[in-house]
Amino acid sequence: MLIISALFLAFLTISGGMFEFKNKSPFVVFFLALMLMSVIPTFLIAFNIIDPLYKKSVYLEATLFSCLYLLSFIFFRFLFINLFSIKNVWINFIKEDNKIIKSDIILFFILMLVCIFCFFKGLNITSIKAAFSLNWWDLVHGNSVVLLGTYFSYISCGFLLLNYLYKGNVYLKNTAYSLILFFLLFSIFILKTRSYVLMILIPIFVYFLYTKKGMELLKPLIFLFFMSFLFVLARAVRHSFDLNEFLAGDINESLSNASEGAETTFINAFYYFVSKNNDFFGFGQNFTLKRIIFFWFVDMKPTEFSYLMHSAYYGSSPSEGLSMHPTIYGDAYGNAWWFGAFIYSIFLSLYISVLEFLIRIINFKKFIFSLAVFSIISASALIFARGAVYNAFMFSFIPIFFFFVIFMVRNMLKKKV
Repeated sequence: MLIISALFLAFLTISGGMFEFKNKSPFVVFFLALMLMSVIPTFLIAFNIIDPLYKKSVYLEATLFSCLYLLSFIFFRFLFINLFSIKNVWINFIKEDNKIIKSDIILFFILMLVCIFCFFKGLNITSIKAAFSLNWWDLVHGNSVVLLGTYFSYISCGFLLLNYLYKGNVYLKNTAYSLILFFLLFSIFILKTRSYVLMILIPIFVYFLYTKKGMELLKPLIFLFFMSFLFVLARAVRHSFDLNEFLAGDINESLSNASEGAETTFINAFYYFVSKNNDFFGFGQNFTLKRIIFFWFVDMKPTEFSYLMHSAYYGSSPSEGLSMHPTIYGDAYGNAWWFGAFIYSIFLSLYISVLEFLIRIINFKKFIFSLAVFSIISASALIFARGAVYNAFMFSFIPIFFFFVIFMVRNMLKKKV
């Protein structure tokens, strides 16, 4: 029965991915990530390739929950796409001729500079020594300036894609590439956070998926390999106390240890929640959805649910601020038990559809706006798949809102000039 359910989960994941792919949607990343985080681990257990940690009934229940989540998501995604008339809403963006102008590159250049400045300022990086001594916890427990830097990193996450498509001034193009390379190296070795690396690379990877044919398909494959290497590298640096410790140690061994498990280990927490029937403090109370609904009202927001999940799985105290994300399925199950398969799949399908509806109703010259939203959705789709639902919402909704305001102000100023 577990093998059948695992096969059905794979079928639903591939079907959902193909549905998004046919619509040229950046949310295809969500299903690509679930193949790695959910389908592959399920197959390893179902076919006895690895030893199970729990009873087979636990894996069966978890897999059935995942299937129910995907069935609900695909159904309502199809419903909302037709209701909002957003089928193939990205076609014009994908097929549109290059309309990128110099001011577009300069705008993103400034946005990324602001992002980097916020990280330097918020983390008090005043020297090379300070940069090398910075550890990952300094970023996690950073201040509001660091958080602002994170928002600006998502706002400017389409910079690499934009610069790739730009056919203008070569000097400006190379200068932009230099800044992007600096940000990637800064993210890996100083910030030690994989998400900043992936948010820059994923948009252009998805764009390649939709635009390259024949031998050109090598581009997304090469990019996938490149992203995987940087992902492991960033993970290895993060597991060291600071950059000094990483450079002083055995780098080959660090890379090898970092590649083991990777994102596939997070789903084990989901299995653990199922094995205990959600019997943990704060579970089953829809904290994630409540935090999203009341995100603007700080006093009304409940505890960050990822802290409670970390506490349930690792035994930490929620007050320590340690987070854990057991894939989109674990977050939904922990929040609302079996009802979570419907509540959170409907919310996610509606949210992504509303963002795409925004693309349809924008009537002014919109290539650069479409590129920004395309990039932000593709980056946040991975965060949603990991189960960091509240983070993914905040790092997509607010950046898109900010960029809309920035874009409108720029257009108004250009008209006055």
